[in-house]
Amino acid sequence: MHAIFSREPDPLDSILRPQSPPENEPLRQAVYTRTRRVLHRRHRLRQFAYAASLLLSFAAGAGAMRMAIFGERGRVSAPRGSLEESFGESLVVSALGALTRPRPPELDDSALAAEWIAFDSTERRSDLYRQAGDRYMTEEKDLESALRCYRNALDSGTEQDLAISPDDNWLLMIIKNARQKEKKYAKQGG
Repeated sequence: MHAIFSREPDPLDSILRPQSPPENEPLRQAVYTRTRRVLHRRHRLRQFAYAASLLLSFAAGAGAMRMAIFGERGRVSAPRGSLEESFGESLVVSALGALTRPRPPELDDSALAAEWIAFDSTERRSDLYRQAGDRYMTEEKDLESALRCYRNALDSGTEQDLAISPDDNWLLMIIKNARQKEKKYAKQGG
């Protein structure tokens, strides 16, 4: 019984066994170094692309902020609820970089002169601001300045000035409609 379980070497084992590849250490080392160089190059390119995208997004944000603050004509266009709205006047950047109030222009026939007249006026301020806003809209096509004048006109006006009339232009109608909605929602507590 012992002879049945004993294992004799099979003559076919040596034929069926896969052949081991010849040892070629220089070839393996060459493939390893080339692969390592390719992987390092790809890693550096990914890092460069990431840094370039961060730099580009930072530059785009800085450019957008510069345009938002200084606008096209070098004037400071302050956001809502800021200096311009609280003081009711426009601000400019002086040569030293400080915000200063510009000197009023000579009395001429421009929308800016009409706005300064409205600013300096103590009576009929609302009507004067509205006239200045109309001039910005029709003559100079300056919507930002017209919006500022209309906002100042409604701020210094009465409750009756908030009513939309047929002689209002589209921008003034939109502002009046928004103000009416604000008052309505404020009364409802929402």
